[in-house]
Amino acid sequence: MILKKCPLLMVFVLSGCIGDKFTPSQQTLVSKVDGRICFTVLKPDNYLLSYFYLFERENRNSVKQPEIAEYRTDNSLLLCLTEDIINSSAIVYVAQFGLTTQTKRKPIRNFSVAFKAYNTGVISVPLQRNEITYYIGRGY
Repeated sequence: MILKKCPLLMVFVLSGCIGDKFTPSQQTLVSKVDGRICFTVLKPDNYLLSYFYLFERENRNSVKQPEIAEYRTDNSLLLCLTEDIINSSAIVYVAQFGLTTQTKRKPIRNFSVAFKAYNTGVISVPLQRNEITYYIGRGY
């Protein structure tokens, strides 16, 4: 009965806010700096690290929340693992992390990156579909 009287209201309730959409996580650069694995975020503005997860591909039970050192420049944020927790160069690792602002006025920025680490460096590996995180938001 109410549904027939308020079809426009139901459209907003079922669809969420106008302009919202599913936004995939962003990809980031991974490198080795002074022997530590680091992730570079461009245009960090006033965003701060909210969460950081690291796990082996196909093994979400191996998830770790390592300590991260943050280094900020004018146009980038460098997030580095503080300890060497990568065990094997044969394993593909996935890092997922999010940045948020203290004011919460801007949407959270989610990142996903897959990589293999070696003694001399690190290489990016294409993400699998299940390693990309999605969130509802307007994006950038």
